Amino acid sequence: MIRRLQSRLSTDLVIVLLLFAGLVAFSTYTTARRPEQGGAPPCSTHSTASSGAAALYLWLEELGYRVRRIENGPFRVANEARLLFVLAPSQPFDDTSTRLVQSWLEKPGHTLVLAVEWGRGDGLARSLGARILPLPTPAELLTPTVPLLINPPPGPVRTATGWGLHLERTDFVSHLQAGRVPVLVSLSQGQGRVFLTTAAAPFTNAGLRDPGSARLIYNLVAGLEPGALIQFDEVHHGYSDEQKDELLSWLFRSPWGWALLYSATVTLGWIVLHGRRFGRPVPLAEQVRRRPQSEYVVSMARLFRRAGRRTFVLRHNHDRLKRELARPWRINPDLPDDLFVDELARCHDSLDAAALRNLLARLSAGQVSEKEMVHLVGQVENWILPDRGGWR
Repeated sequence: MIRRLQSRLSTDLVIVLLLFAGLVAFSTYTTARRPEQGGAPPCSTHSTASSGAAALYLWLEELGYRVRRIENGPFRVANEARLLFVLAPSQPFDDTSTRLVQSWLEKPGHTLVLAVEWGRGDGLARSLGARILPLPTPAELLTPTVPLLINPPPGPVRTATGWGLHLERTDFVSHLQAGRVPVLVSLSQGQGRVFLTTAAAPFTNAGLRDPGSARLIYNLVAGLEPGALIQFDEVHHGYSDEQKDELLSWLFRSPWGWALLYSATVTLGWIVLHGRRFGRPVPLAEQVRRRPQSEYVVSMARLFRRAGRRTFVLRHNHDRLKRELARPWRINPDLPDDLFVDELARCHDSLDAAALRNLLARLSAGQVSEKEMVHLVGQVENWILPDRGGWR
């Protein structure tokens, strides 16, 4: 018993240690990933991670602009919006969204700020006559090339990008460039204006800590009147009702989803290791089938017959007959047979007292043959059961 208990304790200890090690590894993994994802894609205004853009959203609100997100529905730009930020979209622009942006730029006073990388939003950049190409050397710190964005002067900007722009048009102005490759340009589209860049880092939460990046973005919005509407595209970050994998995205990308997956895994492992059933065991038909009462009666009769206990059977039926006859009239069944019959006769006028005395005497006679015993038991049943011709 002691060895079995020690074995069980050692097994449980190993299981607890394994679960604890899994919890530590899982917590380390999720903690390491959280700064990168923050529960939202990079450059999303929902993300407070270093690669998110929540700080830019709040900063523009503090500057007095009306800042709104385009999300939870199809991609639509409000006509009254003066500035649209499309920052490192994680989903491609289809033809409908591209035409919508170009149509919005046809109206005067509209400005698009588009930060793209190769394969992420470059479809919209191609519609503007630009291609994304890799830089020979990644750009870390760039200085403005022309003194146009000077309110205030931006100074060196930390870009942290490995991509540059190749323009298939000549009506553009290059504001930042790595060598001879433009990184930030401005151009006219319709009656609107576009700022196109391959450096998304200045727009992030970490990038705004750089004074040069903050001054650069302030220049982009300096021409807007107070209270102007600024919109951020979150539809192409995955915040759309048209997404069918929102539950899976929440399950695999949010801390609450990770916690739910870990809890389900631990619970399932505990059930498997302890051999717990998922429900009550269903008994077989043979296990729930009860034996008939007649089998018990037949078995007892065979035992009495084999033991030759006919006297016991007769005495049992003698006492049983008196109890059943005495019950309706509240007569004491322990009275001597003669007194019992007299009391019963005074209560019931139609009683055949002589026949009852004779039956009680024969039941008390002692040894009788098996045939006679069966006959006497039958008479007892006739006296007790009215449907067999009894006197009651």
